[in-house]
Amino acid sequence: MSYKEKQIIMSILIGLGIVGSYIIFALKQYHAGVFGPEDYRLWAVAILKFIGAGVMLEIIGQIVFHIFLAIGIAVREKIRNQDMDDRDIEKNIKAQMVEDERDKLISMKSEMIVQVIMVLGFIAGLVTLAAGYTPLLMIHFVLGAFVLGNTAGSIIRIVKYRMGSD
Repeated sequence: MSYKEKQIIMSILIGLGIVGSYIIFALKQYHAGVFGPEDYRLWAVAILKFIGAGVMLEIIGQIVFHIFLAIGIAVREKIRNQDMDDRDIEKNIKAQMVEDERDKLISMKSEMIVQVIMVLGFIAGLVTLAAGYTPLLMIHFVLGAFVLGNTAGSIIRIVKYRMGSD
């Protein structure tokens, strides 16, 4: 599995963990009667907190991932060749983390899919409002579209890396 695939999987796991935590939190609050369907401010604050936590966990997760990846590469290279010095190991680590034109093309194509899903989710949210449903449903449609879009984009990137195409 390539460096990029591992990085993407790490992001997916962090994202799904945050979404799962939000769903559990939201259901508990709603069933306990703490947050009602008309408490938009409370829902907005909760969602913003989860978004902030998600960003922080993604940053921390990627830092930890890169540290462990670098250690793993260094150990593997040292086992293969005991005479290898630190500079050669550092070159190997950097070589595995380089982003080339193919990586950029894959990212651009997956981002296009992400944007389409997010726009469709936003439109679906507007349709729920136009149909007379609560704004809370619209908020969750938009949030769901962001999650679905990012997850789909990440999966598409993994598939494209596996296929060896851009």
